[in-house]
Amino acid sequence: MVFPLPYTNYLEASDSSVWLWINANGCVQIKYRNNQQQAIFYSDTEHNVLTHQGVEMVFEDSRSNIWLGCVNGLNLKSADKLKKVIDNGRFIKAVEIENNVWFITEQGIIYCFDHRNNKFRNFISIPQGNELIDVVKLNNTELLLFTRTKGLLLLDINSGKLNENPFPHNRKINHMARYIRDNKGGIWFYDHTGVLRKYNTVTGELKELDLIPPSIVSVIDLERYNVFVDSHNISWITTYGNGLFRYDAATGALKNYRNGNDSGGPASNFLLSITGDRSGNLWIGSEYAGIIQ
Repeated sequence: MVFPLPYTNYLEASDSSVWLWINANGCVQIKYRNNQQQAIFYSDTEHNVLTHQGVEMVFEDSRSNIWLGCVNGLNLKSADKLKKVIDNGRFIKAVEIENNVWFITEQGIIYCFDHRNNKFRNFISIPQGNELIDVVKLNNTELLLFTRTKGLLLLDINSGKLNENPFPHNRKINHMARYIRDNKGGIWFYDHTGVLRKYNTVTGELKELDLIPPSIVSVIDLERYNVFVDSHNISWITTYGNGLFRYDAATGALKNYRNGNDSGGPASNFLLSITGDRSGNLWIGSEYAGIIQ
């Protein structure tokens, strides 16, 4: 296959096939069969017909089923068979907890598929005005929902109870929040205020780190945080605009390394990625200065 594929999202499935998709042009599954590369296209006009050609998510569950969430509707590919499951709602994310897969729609309706009886067993409806943009599993009973305009909501999936102020001891997140995971699976939140928040899985609380001052936040289009936790449990945090940070969770110590401030600062303050090697070196991808060691 040598022709370009206009997709921006990627998933490598358990069968080693690769899924590519975008919210306007369907999706494609690329796999090898008999040493031959094969591309299978899915859209609302191809032979493999979806509920809509705008694909928002591709999710593989623990049973190796592939769920295709679209701008309108949900589809399931199982054992090489594709079927339409739900024909309305903008399906944006999915999370699996034990025997259940929870599907999040932008409109605030949350569906639950039960693997034990192989069917949808119930759904939860979020109050109107809470347009959902993301979700993260905090534990086996709670989902943290990200809204477009009203910050974070905490959902107890057993009771259906919704907490509109899940972190009462922290500054309330009123903006369109996002989350990232570090290399050890830790969860961090941000909301275009320059504050990065680390979720404590033991206490259920957030540790707030002020990383980017308002003068820089106001001129960058997006915050771009990445976190690498080294073998000493030190978190190294890259920012877009304010250099590198070293955070020691045990002591609470936070140190900033900036270009131009000291000899130990990176060659650019606009950092895009970070990883480490076996020798303990940090490797940082940057704008303007390439790869920094």
